[in-house]
Amino acid sequence: MMRASGTEWGYSSDLWTTANTLNVDQVQPQFNNNAKFSAFNTLPVQEIFIKSEFGNSVHLKLPQQKTLLELFQGGCTTLERIDGAEHPLKLIDGRDTTMCTPSWRVNTKGNYDAMIRLGGWAHVHWNCNYGADGCGHNTGAHLLGFGLYDGQWQPFTANEKSFGIRDAHDANYLGQTASSAIIFGR
Repeated sequence: MMRASGTEWGYSSDLWTTANTLNVDQVQPQFNNNAKFSAFNTLPVQEIFIKSEFGNSVHLKLPQQKTLLELFQGGCTTLERIDGAEHPLKLIDGRDTTMCTPSWRVNTKGNYDAMIRLGGWAHVHWNCNYGADGCGHNTGAHLLGFGLYDGQWQPFTANEKSFGIRDAHDANYLGQTASSAIIFGR
């Protein structure tokens, strides 16, 4: 349904919340280019499967059937992990970490100008008391997953990513990884 890499799928990208498509003629599942297919906008799904460029994967269940467009246009949503990576860092590069639970959320925003479209907040150097998101769960300063944006913690050389890791203050506690992943739905 979509491929994300670089910064084109950052939190503020309209690819998340409009019916726009991207590179629909590139149907092969390559990790090095961005794409959004019409199924993202039209196919109701109950589950999503995500595979990272490093071969890690996770299978998640939505609370109710809807299109991915509807999911990302809505408010904060907690997803249930069926199997695979326990948290976004495991999906990104296979490492373990402590998360500000639950690990898999959609449209999660902290009290500060930090936001995640799909993923979670890690408890590494900074704690998990950066406010509660719309789901009522704690947030932190380490952003993991898809559609990352951090406009609060300067400097901003790596503050927006499509998929990967964003440590606040351009710190390197988790590696500031920019990676690629593919999302499938059913």
